[in-house]
Amino acid sequence: MSQQDSDKTESSDKSIPQKGALFRILLRECVRVLALPWHLLLFLPRKARYRKKTRHLLVHQDPAHRDLANAEARRLFREKLSTRLDSIRHVYIACGEASGEELAIQLVRELRLDRPDLRISGMGGEALERAGVELTDNIVDHAVMGLSAVLHRLPFYLGVVGRFLQHLQADRVDLLIPVDNPGLNLVLCEAAKKRGIPVLYYICPQYWAWGPWRMARFRKAVDGAIAILPFEQELFLLARVPTGAAGHPLMDKLPPRAQEPRENVLILLPGSRRGELDRHLLPMLNLWVRFHERHPDAKAILPQTRKRGLDLVRERVADWERQGRTFPDLEIVDGDPIPLTASARACLVKSGTSCLQTALCHTPLVIVFQIQGLLEDLIARTQVIVPWIAAPNLVLGREAFPEHVARDPGFWDEVLDELDRIWEATPERQRQFQDQNELQARLEGPAPSRLAANWLFSPEL
Repeated sequence: MSQQDSDKTESSDKSIPQKGALFRILLRECVRVLALPWHLLLFLPRKARYRKKTRHLLVHQDPAHRDLANAEARRLFREKLSTRLDSIRHVYIACGEASGEELAIQLVRELRLDRPDLRISGMGGEALERAGVELTDNIVDHAVMGLSAVLHRLPFYLGVVGRFLQHLQADRVDLLIPVDNPGLNLVLCEAAKKRGIPVLYYICPQYWAWGPWRMARFRKAVDGAIAILPFEQELFLLARVPTGAAGHPLMDKLPPRAQEPRENVLILLPGSRRGELDRHLLPMLNLWVRFHERHPDAKAILPQTRKRGLDLVRERVADWERQGRTFPDLEIVDGDPIPLTASARACLVKSGTSCLQTALCHTPLVIVFQIQGLLEDLIARTQVIVPWIAAPNLVLGREAFPEHVARDPGFWDEVLDELDRIWEATPERQRQFQDQNELQARLEGPAPSRLAANWLFSPEL
């Protein structure tokens, strides 16, 4: 037998258990999907208790305890991994979205400050590769949103998991650091733990919003976690996951605060992904038309940082205008929304990271989320255990900033009235500025990348 034939035979032998592992993973995930309706049904009798408990935790947050909690969490994490930390030579970082990739790049830089010789491989996008990471898969540039889109790309994601398993087998990995994106990352965590590889989860998943039973799987799949919202630490510690509380990464990007009175500009932030734009773009533009009738001296700016989002917005607006719709004094901008938001008079923003970003820009805001479909509405009504949906309100433990979940036609009338109230020099507008000061103070803390590096490589204090 030739050397080439021998290599092919060896490769084929290795692929057989690989296919078996992939089949078992696929089977487990299918079972989990099929079990979801039963989880939702069995949770209903417990929802009120969980909701009361979560509300109490949010309302009674105590930022003064964070340093002590961080020290104890690091101790617990290191106890679990005391024989492994000194031998870490190769770290694998997994991130599947552009927002997670930015955080991963910061983490790579911090890890190499402590360990310049550290080998880092991972999955991400071109930006992560430019940061010096050996990329095994580019999934950031192929990210999709929603269950149907994931199912459509199932062969691609199976290939991603397969190549991850091959990488674990071919190259000794000493630590896995998944970044956010729990849908795929929990599968990778379980595969790594099965092979004795420790896991530090970077940026906790939002299991506090609904489905608290998912914490059990998370606890088994990871050895520790880093949180960027202060209330997350206690929730994950209660689930027996050693969790460090870091400052929020947005704190590093705060622009100078604009002085009053500000320009008569309303910022529209409907999101950048196709699914977000499907929900929010046209309703926001329709609301802008009504708002402009009341405030004819106002101007709307709709910024987009991602090319795909920018192209999609421009394409849809052009289509609607060809159908006879008009959107007066609307400017679609290719660029960073932060400086634009910081100088604007107000902002209409969808729920998510962008509403936290807006609040930290010290710009008055109204937060919206458009429900789509009966199933989503049913889940929102029966499964959500947090009293508010917006991160700024969760951090403050009260509805400091008006938030609206769209379920009926009158929803947007309420949003329009809220915008009117914060547009003028009203007590509501002044109260938002005060709440934004408190929000900023609560989100201060060590950079998440520095906290993670300290957990791994800094000696005990």
